[in-house]
Amino acid sequence: MIYIGIDLGTTSLCCTAVESADWHIKKIKTCPNGAHIDAKEAWDKKQNADTIYAAAKNLIDSVFAEHDGKIGAIAISTQMHGIVYTDKSGNALSPLYTWQYRRSALKCEKSGIPYYKELEQKLGKTCPPGYGLATHYTLRSCGEVPAHAHKICSIGDYVAMKLAGNKEPVSDITLAESFGAVFLGEKNYTCAKLRSAGIDPALLPDIVESDAIIGTYRNVPVVTAIGDNQASFLGAITDLYSNAVISLGTSGQITCYSEKPVHIEGVETRPFPKKGYILSGASLCGGYAYALLKRFFSETIKWLCGKETEENCNVYKKLDEINPLGIPNIPAIKTSFCGTRTAPDAKALIEGIDEYNFLPQNISAGLVLGIINELKDFFNLFPQEIRKNIVQLYGSGSFFNKHPFVQNCCEKLFGLPVQKTPRDEEGAFGAAINAGMALGDFSDYNQAVQKIKALSDDGK
Repeated sequence: MIYIGIDLGTTSLCCTAVESADWHIKKIKTCPNGAHIDAKEAWDKKQNADTIYAAAKNLIDSVFAEHDGKIGAIAISTQMHGIVYTDKSGNALSPLYTWQYRRSALKCEKSGIPYYKELEQKLGKTCPPGYGLATHYTLRSCGEVPAHAHKICSIGDYVAMKLAGNKEPVSDITLAESFGAVFLGEKNYTCAKLRSAGIDPALLPDIVESDAIIGTYRNVPVVTAIGDNQASFLGAITDLYSNAVISLGTSGQITCYSEKPVHIEGVETRPFPKKGYILSGASLCGGYAYALLKRFFSETIKWLCGKETEENCNVYKKLDEINPLGIPNIPAIKTSFCGTRTAPDAKALIEGIDEYNFLPQNISAGLVLGIINELKDFFNLFPQEIRKNIVQLYGSGSFFNKHPFVQNCCEKLFGLPVQKTPRDEEGAFGAAINAGMALGDFSDYNQAVQKIKALSDDGK
């Protein structure tokens, strides 16, 4: 039997076909997201919801074309926080306001403070720019909520609803919480607090179990969507309690599992499917900081020589020749070029420069270590009783995978063994695991990842 796991990313979509007998990936299909909507303002990050649905459906149909009659279930991993408005027929009334839609960080004319701060004061909880409730609060304050809006939902909820032929979206706890609508430790909306902030709870989708079957597509069960952070963690690990995952793509993130909700300043505690939580420390500049370093050198060469860089020098290739661990007297660099989740206006910082280390090699090494140290600082905030059980780190993301020195730097700074994740496209694979949960293949998620590891070890 084949499980389809599809990951709805911000820049691309990935669909995996996984054989349930041995959990080997039979096929990986990808396509560009292709739904970006051009806008004048830097904060205005929207995508066309129906374009994403059409792309997802095409990928799924292509798997059916190769494995029709063998498919057991379809499950979805999705970009989080963003929202789509739908009508009573389940049609999109708006674009997808993505997690990068930061209009709520603008100041309200009446109060003089950012919209999201207004909402946080009324709710009594954090709800950063890009979170669905912050976006809705801002649009409502500006009189821009679509007429006849019946529900808001994530793009994953929307795609699952359309595939299943339903008219009402539903969310699991991982996505409902990602809107900013669920308080820490709760499993449902706290309606009184939402109403006190001017949020109508009836607009929010009903919360169902993370492995709930919500309908069928081409007579195959469709499982409710889960958040891509949780799905990627699930698809990367081999043990829930002793693994942590470092993700270094454009941004950065370190994630581990916690049985209990924990409030830590600067760390997000997010629900895990069915039970437990994940602790997530997220940096806004992971590999993007390295891209900025490349841009700096490219512009310097162009400025000094009057020529395009790549005519004379492959900057990335040269940077990759540097061994950050082999360079002494490295300046300390904070790579918060795009701010942080808790301090959006924060800036990057270089400290410890002297006459001996004001050199390109030292600056480059310091920046690489700064990217990783930001995640190490988050890791140090995790409770000691959780950290002491972590014996293995898994790394993923384009920056981690493409640059050979990153794995060694992670091992040195964390003092733990670091391996590349056992498979690519962790989010889509995590969704496939959720399909297996929905059909009763596993008793819980830890048994799932351990069983998959055992099958993988047997197949070697």
